[in-house]
Amino acid sequence: MATDRVFGDLLPGDSFGGALKIRPSGIGSYKHIARVAIAATIAWLIATNLSQSTLGIFAPITTLLVVQTSPWSTLGISAQRVLGTGVGVLGASIWVNLLGLSWWTFGLGLVISLVIARLLPFSFGGQIQIPIAVIFVLSIGPNSMEQDLWRVLDVGIGGVVGIAAVLAWPPKPPLGLFLETMAKYRDDIFDVLRAIGEESGTDVHGRVHDYIPKARQLREGSLQAREQLTQVSEGTHANLRAGNIRSQLPQLALSLRRLLGFAIQVRGLAGATDALYDRRLPAALTPDQLNELIRELLVQAESVMGPKGAPIVLAGDAGAVDSTEFATTIRGMATNVVAEFGDVSSVLESTAILGRFDYLRAQVQSYGTGDHIFDEEI
Repeated sequence: MATDRVFGDLLPGDSFGGALKIRPSGIGSYKHIARVAIAATIAWLIATNLSQSTLGIFAPITTLLVVQTSPWSTLGISAQRVLGTGVGVLGASIWVNLLGLSWWTFGLGLVISLVIARLLPFSFGGQIQIPIAVIFVLSIGPNSMEQDLWRVLDVGIGGVVGIAAVLAWPPKPPLGLFLETMAKYRDDIFDVLRAIGEESGTDVHGRVHDYIPKARQLREGSLQAREQLTQVSEGTHANLRAGNIRSQLPQLALSLRRLLGFAIQVRGLAGATDALYDRRLPAALTPDQLNELIRELLVQAESVMGPKGAPIVLAGDAGAVDSTEFATTIRGMATNVVAEFGDVSSVLESTAILGRFDYLRAQVQSYGTGDHIFDEEI
């Protein structure tokens, strides 16, 4: 399997500019909660004993914000927090000490800070630190430059403690969770395929078949898998506990890309069959023939991706699957429907569906071998 592909849309880079765009993650596991609480307490103790700021809250608040689930994301959030707060505090201090505090200096200062924040290549969490710091400093008023500088130091203390809390014993990349999500995503795709076969030709649906909402929900699974792959990738940077996971990233990204491409085609198949079956005119491709194709497609897909309920098989691990007979069946059905109806326009939808099956067959082949297929932009 080729591993020299670039997956820039699926795998985040490790440049400093990329780190400045990392978005904060939510509150994670109970271990993460304990790590954050302990680190924030240590940051508060250090700040109250070292800093001369009147309020010793900026260090623990910073630690609370910057501690993430991986060393790399913690470094990125820390850089955004420290740089954003530093720019906001220093700029606002100079502004308010030169011009004083009034409604127009407050409003204009806030507008300027928002414009500056918008221009910086930070995530929104990093950008918003600047106007927040500006509002705080302007609200206190002039003649507070020394206190403002101590607040910047407090922020630095909180950032250093947060980074140390993660680097000292970093969490392992959540590879297991990602593989579980991939397996569930594969199972959901298989369920849609089965539903297409079971419902098409039954004439028991309303305006649309029940598998249409299920097919639309596949997008949620794709977004979840993408997000978790990003977390796995970020978790391998500057992480001594990552093991060999970093070397597996190209295969993980390729597996997800192939699965995303397969899901897109299944969603397209769902839309095409919904428009064709159980309508006013009978379909040239009968429901029984459709079911036959779906059963064979599922057999081949399960052989390279793993059966429903089993762990996901990664792209390239299963090897090639013999789809010669399946391809012959698809082409034979296409020939027969055209010959039987005689009018291409009356079988156009059916032959289009057969074309989708042929592409799905090729995608299964590609997943099993890890070879190239035309879905590189998915």
